[in-house]
Amino acid sequence: MKCLMQNALGDEWSKLPQALQSHYQSDSSVDIGHLDIEYPCILQPYLSLLHMMGALINRKGTMLHTVVEKNMENGREYWRRAINFPDGKVVKFISSGLDGK
Repeated sequence: MKCLMQNALGDEWSKLPQALQSHYQSDSSVDIGHLDIEYPCILQPYLSLLHMMGALINRKGTMLHTVVEKNMENGREYWRRAINFPDGKVVKFISSGLDGK
């Protein structure tokens, strides 16, 4: 079964680096690493407002410990992400039920 990203990219999928293909594979996976988040300061008020409405993130940081878990259930992708900030705050967000068909 093709994954959601493979369906979206079509023939371009084969041009992705192997690491990205592995990350978006159709199987369950866990990726652990570090993430840098940067954006222009002028966006901060908008990102904070969007974050209150459920948008992903509204904080900057470098080398943030990050865990991304993906599970497949009945052909649907469920993503759980956790980003750890130096002040101890952990930002979590979930994308559930993305159809991989």
